[in-house]
Amino acid sequence: MLKTMCNHRKHRTGWLNAFWKQGNCAVDITRGGYILADVSVAVVLMAVALLPLQAMFLSSQLHLAAARNLTVATMLAQARLEELLSFPYDSMNSQEKTPFPDQPGFFYSVAIDSVPGNLMVKTILVTVYYPEAGREKQITLKTQRTVPVIEVRK
Repeated sequence: MLKTMCNHRKHRTGWLNAFWKQGNCAVDITRGGYILADVSVAVVLMAVALLPLQAMFLSSQLHLAAARNLTVATMLAQARLEELLSFPYDSMNSQEKTPFPDQPGFFYSVAIDSVPGNLMVKTILVTVYYPEAGREKQITLKTQRTVPVIEVRK
C-alpha cells in the first residue's frame, strides 16, 4: 500500500526517499518491492534490446571475414597475373593447384591456352582458391597476351 504525504511541504530527499508528485501531494514509492520490480523490468528491456544487436554484430563479423578473404584472393590473383605477364611469351606455362607461401589457406592455379584459330594469342586464367565459412571458394581472373611485335628499323 502506498503511503501518501499531503503536508504540502518541500519533499525531503535522502536515502530511499524517492517521491513523485500526484496533484498537490507526493506519493512515496519506496515501499518494498518497487525497486526490485523496476530493476527487473529494466534488465528484461535491456536483454530484449541487446540480443538482436549481438546477433547483428556476429553476422557483421562473418561478412567482414568473407569480404577480407575475397579482397585478399583478388589481390593475390592480380599479382600472380601481373607476374605471369612479365615473363617472356614462350616461357609461360600452366601450373596445378599451388599454395601461396605467405598466405595460409590460399592456393592458386594457372591455365594457359592458345586461342583457337589464332596462334599469336594466349589466354591466361589465374584461379585463386580461398577459405570461407568452412568451404573453399574461388575467384578467376582472365586476360589475353599476344606475341610481341618487334619492329626492325633501317
